Amino acid sequence: MQPGTRIVPVLVALAAVTAGCGGSSGTPAASPLPSPSLAPSATAVASGVASDSAQQTLSLTVAHGKVTGDTGRVKVALGTRVRITVTSDVADEIHVHTYDLTQEISANQPGSVEFVADKPGIIEVELEHAKLPLTHLAIS
Repeated sequence: MQPGTRIVPVLVALAAVTAGCGGSSGTPAASPLPSPSLAPSATAVASGVASDSAQQTLSLTVAHGKVTGDTGRVKVALGTRVRITVTSDVADEIHVHTYDLTQEISANQPGSVEFVADKPGIIEVELEHAKLPLTHLAIS
C-alpha cells in the first residue's frame, strides 16, 4: 500500500458514522432538552420515553380534605406519558408511589408530576403529609 491509502477507508467509515448524528440537511442537530433543574418548580418529571400520541392528563382538587376530579382507579396504558395536576387548599406534597416521585405544592396553587407509565400495576397517588389518597393508576 502507498502512504496515505490506509487513512482513506478510515475517513470514509468515520464520515458514514457521523453523518447520522447531525442529519444530512446541513442544519444543526436539535439542542438537548433542558435539564430538570430548569423545569418549572411546580413540575416533577421522570425519565422515560413515550410516543407523541400517548398522553394522559389527570386533574385533581383537594378542598377541606375531600378529593374531586380524576379519582378512583384510572386506567393508563403502559408507555403513556402521564401528567397529574393537583390543586389543594393546603400546602402538601404530591407523591406517586412505585415511581417515588414527589412534588411540593403550595396552597391554592396547582402543582404537577409528569412521568412515563412504564411500570405495570396499581399505583397510588397521594398527598404525602396528609396521607390522603388522591387516585390510583391501573397501568397495563
